[in-house]
Amino acid sequence: NSWNSIASIYRQLNKKNEAIDYYHQANSVRRSLGDTLNYAMGLQNLANVYSHYQDYDSAETLYLEALELIEQIGRIYEESIILGNLGKLFNNLNEHHKALEYHLEAMPLREQIGNKKSIAYGLWNIALTRMKLTQQEEANILIDEALDLAHEIDAKDLLSEFYELKSDIALTQNDFRQAYEYNKISNQWKDSVFNDESTRQINELQAKYETEKKDKQIKVLAKEKEIQKKETQRQATLKWTFIFGVVLLGLVLGLVISNSRQRLKNQKLIAAKDNEIREANYRQQVSELEMKALRAQINPHFLFNCMNSINGMILEGDNDNASLYLTKFSRLVRLILENAEGSSVTLQSEIALLESYIQLEALRFKGKINYNISIKKDIDPNATYLPSMILQPFVENAIWHGLIHKTDDQPGVIEIAVMEKDGRLYCTIEDNGVGREKARKLSEKSVLKSRSMGLKITEERLRLLSKEQWKKLVNIIDLRDSLDRAVGTRVEINIPISA
Repeated sequence: NSWNSIASIYRQLNKKNEAIDYYHQANSVRRSLGDTLNYAMGLQNLANVYSHYQDYDSAETLYLEALELIEQIGRIYEESIILGNLGKLFNNLNEHHKALEYHLEAMPLREQIGNKKSIAYGLWNIALTRMKLTQQEEANILIDEALDLAHEIDAKDLLSEFYELKSDIALTQNDFRQAYEYNKISNQWKDSVFNDESTRQINELQAKYETEKKDKQIKVLAKEKEIQKKETQRQATLKWTFIFGVVLLGLVLGLVISNSRQRLKNQKLIAAKDNEIREANYRQQVSELEMKALRAQINPHFLFNCMNSINGMILEGDNDNASLYLTKFSRLVRLILENAEGSSVTLQSEIALLESYIQLEALRFKGKINYNISIKKDIDPNATYLPSMILQPFVENAIWHGLIHKTDDQPGVIEIAVMEKDGRLYCTIEDNGVGREKARKLSEKSVLKSRSMGLKITEERLRLLSKEQWKKLVNIIDLRDSLDRAVGTRVEINIPISA
């Protein structure tokens, strides 16, 4: 069980080889004990790892071996799970007819178990597969049944996925308005799930914080009481020493030395306690900045403009571009919410979010913005972690203060490069905009003179995370041509790599 848990943790950490090794160790023990059920489910765990890394042949072999063992001992719940996983595997291989066979084989087992959530999920799998087989009518009927069950048991996570599938089906039928409505309902359920989870996490953190705060107060009070008690004892000792006078002078001297040592020890304890309080304040600052960064990630003005752009395209009858814009906008919001779940994300997730954001801005400004992102080959984007949403504010600043003011015929270009240097990520964001000086003059004439809140929060996050001066972490260079004319801006950022 311990090895199986360690394997699951390595799988969560995206470390394939370690996860596989520990699953094999766990399965070796289970096989020697004759524990057929858990051995079969262990084989399924291994198959899940191989499937995740697209080694579908190995995954299929393990799934089928696990299925044979489960059928021998007559465990229908586990059998339905493995059949469902086989269906997903063949969907990934685009062998949808074979996938449909496995999903249909799993349905009677799900119904026999009687778990409504499992039945709804099975209907969704079948509907998804039929849609891939261009059987939209059958898929619509099945997803409606699944929706009824999901509403009945208030399964918010399933409702989000089911309405998203309804939206996809409507898109294949060119019913863009219905697709938009279903997509909006899907996002509402996603927000509901996210809000419920956020509230739960905040409540847990608040409870832990209050408990820790009370424990510290109790310790401080106990220490103060101990110090006060020792001080009282010292005063009593001095009183008796004064009475005995010269006779007990040696004893008095010893007590004075002892008390001085005790006072020094108490001062060290108090200093250590002060350091603990400062560390707690530092962690609180970081947490508050993370929350501010989450609130600043989606600019209300940006959202309003996006929705206006979509509405304008629909009113003009440009449904294809409206659908494309809505898809990219939905993906950007989803990426922001996913990246906000943790304090650090993979470089791959951060780059995906940047691309989605730039593509959306490029659509808004009708192709006047181009971009190029390059990552050194020695960097593994899926195994390199950095603080979430750390680069987007700089890209946003380049667009809105540099490229947006361009008046020549040349398109705006953003060049983003990432390399690793001395255990840090060295990122450069370069634009061919109007430069900081002209942008500053235009900003002074504009009603919107305030500095980007996202950029300000990012600066503070970098300062706290690295405990170094801001000038060492971010370097801004004004680019000029041979005639000393502004031709853009380059921002160089040193980012500490998260563990």
